[in-house]
Amino acid sequence: MDKPPEPQKLVERGRGFARRGEFAPAIDAFTEALAIDASFVDALFERANCNLAIGDFESAIADYTSAIALEPINAAYFSARAGAHVELEQFERAAEDYTETLKLNPEDPEAFNGRGMALALSGDLPGALDDFNAALDLEPDEATLYLNRGNVHSDLGEFEEAIADYSAAIEHAPFYVRAFLYRGRLRHELGEVDLALADYSTALRIDGQDVEGFYHRARAHFDREDYAAALRDLDCAVDLAPDWADLMNLRGVVFARRGESERAREEFDTALLLDPELASAQFNRGLLLLDTDDCDAAMEDVQAVLDREPENAAAWALRGMIHYRTGRRSAAIADHMRALDLDPNDHNARNILAWMLATSPQDDLRDGKRALEHAEAACELTDWTEPILLDTLAAAYAECGLFDEAIEWMEQALSKFPPDDRDEYSKRLECYRNRTPFREVEELS
Repeated sequence: MDKPPEPQKLVERGRGFARRGEFAPAIDAFTEALAIDASFVDALFERANCNLAIGDFESAIADYTSAIALEPINAAYFSARAGAHVELEQFERAAEDYTETLKLNPEDPEAFNGRGMALALSGDLPGALDDFNAALDLEPDEATLYLNRGNVHSDLGEFEEAIADYSAAIEHAPFYVRAFLYRGRLRHELGEVDLALADYSTALRIDGQDVEGFYHRARAHFDREDYAAALRDLDCAVDLAPDWADLMNLRGVVFARRGESERAREEFDTALLLDPELASAQFNRGLLLLDTDDCDAAMEDVQAVLDREPENAAAWALRGMIHYRTGRRSAAIADHMRALDLDPNDHNARNILAWMLATSPQDDLRDGKRALEHAEAACELTDWTEPILLDTLAAAYAECGLFDEAIEWMEQALSKFPPDDRDEYSKRLECYRNRTPFREVEELS
């Protein structure tokens, strides 16, 4: 009768399977070894690694914990268990395990990096920053550390420091696609669209299959109103990731901006088929439906967004616009007030609310003082440059009986409108010159 294999030989067999990515037989081999010797720590650790690889994080943690009980001074076991905790989004436990790793090995930059990531994900950004600084003190040429520290600086609102770190990552690793993308995204958020576009393009020259690069470059082209270029990038991205709903959502936005409503609707529908929970696609479809006068369908979409995201200020404002377009001014005012409770800096919501308070044909809804407060706030938010907002400001002054001010602001608004768009606004100016506030008609189109 053949002698049963020794535990060490079973572990070596399991490692061979694991190296080839054959994790099921590897786990079987390690389990067989442990059946012979339950305290064989190498078998526990290797089985834990295999479970981690196949996504069975709970089993991995159990084996790492058993290994730690047998060898509590092995830093690798704590570090590996920390990684499993991260996968389960147990970030505080992960940070604790990285702390134990650092007690055993105080000069381990990977442990500082790991704890920094865990702290950042748990919301302790200052602590994360300290850890990335410590890691960089130990390993000053590691590009990933600069990238991670840059992310923390960005989350802290320290944008110059973040860009400096992304640039340092690129200096140490000139072909680091993530660093170009992250620097591009931050520059994009800061309004530096041309610099962002350059970073996205560099990322794509390095890796022409990077779907995020195409997606973000499409966003930059959109912001530059180069819709043809945006669509080209989105087509490339869809070829690479045909199931990524955000791509169809953005493509729908581009088509909508180009006035191609039917194609935009098709893209939003596809996005929602791929991801029924994608609130941005449902919101955008609702906005498109409002623009095409399908108010009932628009209301269904925006209500679905609010059911999932009751703190979505833009959705409250959109629902308010639907109420406004269908003549339900009282509900429209209430929804815009809710939108401003959630986002006081939404100048569009302030402008529309001010307009309704100033011009409603319903006497009980008008409130000139409040209209003026909201109209001035909207103009302040846009540096007094938007003619539509100045038009509302003039209407608010007129509702307050301050016709000289109404005339002054209406004249400024008229000077900013294109000549072909001035007729309607000129009629309002005549109202104010005749000491008459402007009133909307009862039935809205």
